[in-house]
Amino acid sequence: MTGSSWDSELVADARASAARMFAANEFVGVEAFAAMGWEELVLAHPALAITVLSQEAGRQLSGSRVLELALRHGLSTVDAPPVESSAVVLPHSLAPFHDEPTVTGLAWVDGPDPIDWIVPVRRDDVVVLLHVAGHQGSPQPVVGLDPERGLSRVTIDLAGATPLPCNWTVGVNHALMSLAAELVGLASAMIEVAREHVVTRHQFGVPLGAFQVVQHRLADTHVAVEAAQSLLEWDTVDHTSTASATAALAAHHAFDLATSQCSQVLGAMGSTWEHSMHRYVRRGHAVASWIDLNVLAEIVRAGLGAAAVELEEVW
Repeated sequence: MTGSSWDSELVADARASAARMFAANEFVGVEAFAAMGWEELVLAHPALAITVLSQEAGRQLSGSRVLELALRHGLSTVDAPPVESSAVVLPHSLAPFHDEPTVTGLAWVDGPDPIDWIVPVRRDDVVVLLHVAGHQGSPQPVVGLDPERGLSRVTIDLAGATPLPCNWTVGVNHALMSLAAELVGLASAMIEVAREHVVTRHQFGVPLGAFQVVQHRLADTHVAVEAAQSLLEWDTVDHTSTASATAALAAHHAFDLATSQCSQVLGAMGSTWEHSMHRYVRRGHAVASWIDLNVLAEIVRAGLGAAAVELEEVW
């Protein structure tokens, strides 16, 4: 991650700080972000902070509230309760909840109990945030595909909620940037795991990595990851729904390819519970569950169509 407007030393320092923070904490919550100065960096360089934090969370398989922080920054809701005392209840595929008396979603809960809830709801074709008192929600830890992520399933009674305005589209774009970065981080880590295996393991007296078919599998995966990285960097500069959707689709593809190709070169060893590969695969599928590929494909088609019209007018 270089970013056209970012100093290389700043990026290196951010990566080192994120690596230390995730290595030192099993779950990175609000206090850890504040202690390392990340709140200031999010305000000064939001795209840099979101991408670096999300990628490092993927590489180290850490639980954190990075996705929620990215969404909050884009929402730009000044009247919302602070992140230290509230949690955003995230709907499936980042589509806002229907305006119903009770909703169920996912949230990170690491503050005082009970914390207040922020619930995105669509009302009359406009997305608003509902500020709900803490006692109206009942969180239960999620222990399914990826319990290390630290999520809770929350059922919220929306009675008496206070509506707050928000910029939902920008918030979702920031969230997609975070998801794409985490998938790229996961895919990069999977390549490293596979590379270490094919360098140290031997067959017929030579390292597995000496075989062309192994080299081609990892090379193809590396190309996909680098392409996703480039589109992610475009997203940090462009800040449009088209850029965010394109980066998320490319990152999803890179993760899928890393899952199949790295699992293939790892062989049966990579399928064991003792090997780390399954943790990356489970985390990646959990992250990818937030991404609706059909919706993002439509956003990209619409964006490319608009770009084609503009080019036609120019020529």
